[in-house]
Amino acid sequence: MIKKTSLFNSDIPQNRGFAFPAIIATVLVLTISGFAFIYLSQARRVEVQNDIKRSQALWLAEAGLERAKEELKIKMQAEGTWENLFPSGGNNINQIVDEADFGNGTYEAEVEAIVDAAGDPLPDETTVRASGTVGDFTRTIQADVRGMNINPGESALFSGGMSADQIRGSATICGSVYIGGTGLSENELVLELIGYASIQNYYAGIGSDLKDRIPDLPRVRYQGGYYESLRTNVWVMRGEISVDNQIGDEHKGNSYKRPVDGIYLPKGKESIRGGLEYFSDRGIGYSTFYDELDLPDLTNHDDIFGENNYALTPEEVSLIIEDDAIINANTGVEFDTNTLTGDTINNSFHHDGSTLTVEGAIVVQGNLEFGSQPGGDEIHYEGNGVLIATGDVFIRNSLLTVDFADENGGNMLAVLSEKNMEFTRSNMSYMGFFYGEELYFDSGVANSIFVGSFGAEKNIEQFQNPGTIYQVPGLTRRLPFMNIPNNWRILTRSWEVIE
Repeated sequence: MIKKTSLFNSDIPQNRGFAFPAIIATVLVLTISGFAFIYLSQARRVEVQNDIKRSQALWLAEAGLERAKEELKIKMQAEGTWENLFPSGGNNINQIVDEADFGNGTYEAEVEAIVDAAGDPLPDETTVRASGTVGDFTRTIQADVRGMNINPGESALFSGGMSADQIRGSATICGSVYIGGTGLSENELVLELIGYASIQNYYAGIGSDLKDRIPDLPRVRYQGGYYESLRTNVWVMRGEISVDNQIGDEHKGNSYKRPVDGIYLPKGKESIRGGLEYFSDRGIGYSTFYDELDLPDLTNHDDIFGENNYALTPEEVSLIIEDDAIINANTGVEFDTNTLTGDTINNSFHHDGSTLTVEGAIVVQGNLEFGSQPGGDEIHYEGNGVLIATGDVFIRNSLLTVDFADENGGNMLAVLSEKNMEFTRSNMSYMGFFYGEELYFDSGVANSIFVGSFGAEKNIEQFQNPGTIYQVPGLTRRLPFMNIPNNWRILTRSWEVIE
């Protein structure tokens, strides 16, 4: 007999009610997972938004730093120093950028003085703290910056250059060298220092008689200490160089910094002929990274009141001499007094038997000679003036300031020539700012001392063995009517996010 089974009446056990709890559990797990996913998604979204705000705050801080550097550049262009940001006896922190609102965020910046061992602010180094804020997030950058002035006139020697061999010979140059190389190919030799010639960053071997007449060198922070420095840079905008000895020196930890700040050549190291020993903070860089700077053009100076780099108004000119002029140490100033135009000679241009006084701008429409006879080798001068000759200038006697006093003033003289300027005697000392279309160191010049800045619109000729040249930093800034442009760059030395 066949037994019939029924699907609804089976001997198999029945698990009635199991599916429903399983479904509830699954739904609950999915619900919890969904809420967790939503929560994590929202948390991640908030985290991403906060990251964006933090990044935006950092970007604003970077913008604040750049704005602060621009403000520092403006300050340098106007005053040549940052010391006035920190009044004597006052706070060493100064707000340089007030809070600026950019809708979703703000930035601001302050500067803090970097002081030397005596507690005095360094003139061209400072610390910048710039903060950017977006919402509840603030980021702060701290950077140490310094100013670098690319000004041909702020050099021991400078030359515009219209032919090769612009500076060739043997001399110790203490200070910067600038060569424009105008009109030359990049392969022509423009600077050749032979023998024991060198370029240094400190006053090597200067005597106390001259050192006491000029301001102290600014101090810089270097390798954990503070040292005197000329801030020496070598700039060659076009052409090649050859130096037998060296540029800069190894730092020895005494009172001055020996390595130069930088060497900038058109093709970097490829612009050097032969070997070169150098000690440079920035090695050898490319001058092509910087704008080529034009030197003043004195060849178009026919009209002293015309459109030129040394354009003067009639009110600025103290005296016009329509004649040649001679200045002797013993006999004083010689020229035809019937050719005078302007202020009385006693107020602006005279020699009392011991000291030459020059105040304001004196125009000599002819040749100008310092020393026309032997004897009386030293001419001492005082005042703050500029002598402009439309003819040649011959300097046969030592020309010494009474003193340059401090960096904000003193007794300083500029001598400018539309044509040639020539130094003619050995064992002399010359102090001031000297600039001509051509600058000649006569073959008879040897072992002389040159203190200040010496330059030519075109070339420096017969530079055989003139002696030692000492730059006086900031000289052009303190002389009247000097329009060689300052070109400050603000360099970031170190950079970190501090919060």
